[in-house]
Amino acid sequence: MITIQHYGPLFARLRREKQIKASTIARQIGISEATYSQIETGRRSVSLERVGRICEELNLSTVDFVKLWQKQAVIRRKK
Repeated sequence: MITIQHYGPLFARLRREKQIKASTIARQIGISEATYSQIETGRRSVSLERVGRICEELNLSTVDFVKLWQKQAVIRRKK
């Protein structure tokens, strides 16, 4: 089962790598910056629809996002 605690930090990492401000994503998807921060830190759950919108803002398909998440999960399990 994918939980926000597992994919929220991946959103944060990808956003930083792409040099996109959290406030920009929050504004584009129609939520407050505080709410978006809670998503990235795993303190707030998010709908699948919103996951898709965040992926759009990161210029990433949801399929590619899930593949990255799976790769990260495998690496985490090996440690």
